[in-house]
Amino acid sequence: MRQLKVLDLRITEYISLLPSSLQFLSNLLTLHLDYCQKFDNISIIGKLLNLEILSFRESKIEDLPEEIGGLVNLKLLDLTECCKLKRIAPGVISVLVQLQELYMDGREIIWEREGKEGGENAA
Repeated sequence: MRQLKVLDLRITEYISLLPSSLQFLSNLLTLHLDYCQKFDNISIIGKLLNLEILSFRESKIEDLPEEIGGLVNLKLLDLTECCKLKRIAPGVISVLVQLQELYMDGREIIWEREGKEGGENAA
């Protein structure tokens, strides 16, 4: 399994916690978590340092944790129709220096400034 390059977990409604063994998929380039109903903790994804494509399309994630900022090779991030997404941790998007494609819709998202508390929107 260490040679696995694409993992597609679309429509896995009943996964609420990603397995810790996911971090050992060191050659994983693409991860699809589209249409998933709920995740209690997605920070484990931050260990997938070679990941280039990450899709949460129409998933029920509520926040994008700061660990996602560790995905320095990420080229595509799809957050389309993530209706529960309310918060993106400070600095996450700005450190994704290889990011070429970011898909979002017009949801009300709290963009917190680094060092600021509360729900300030920072563009």
